[in-house]
Order: sequence, then structure tokens, then C-alpha cells
Amino acid sequence: MTDRADLLSVIKAKAVIHGDVVLSSGQTATWYIDLRRVLLDGRAAPLAQDGSHLSQHGHGAEVRGGEGG
Repeated sequence: MTDRADLLSVIKAKAVIHGDVVLSSGQTATWYIDLRRVLLDGRAAPLAQDGSHLSQHGHGAEVRGGEGG
């Protein structure tokens, strides 16, 4: 698998929440994506730390972060 495929697999397994979720606004949603679950996982975080593969695949993502980022 590629890093991108591995990351998508981890996001689907750990970050996608199905069911009623109360948002910080007080509204409810029937699903939610909580990427903190990926970013705070010691094994999954390295896959997410370099988002450059998103912009390389035409998703229009802009890599930001870190000092001066």
C-alpha cells in the first residue's frame, strides 16, 4: 500500500464516527470525522504529518503548518 492508501484506511477505521454526534455548536450530526484520533495516534500520526501527497494527487490541498507555515 502507499502512504496515501494507508492514511485513508486509518482515517476510515479511526476517525469516521457514525451515529448521533453533538457538535460544539450544539447541533447534531449523524456522522463526524475526528482527525484528532489519527493525529494523536503514535502509529498513524507519521502518515498524516506530511500532507504533500494530497496536493500531488490533484485534491487542491495546500500544505500548511509548523513555524512560518
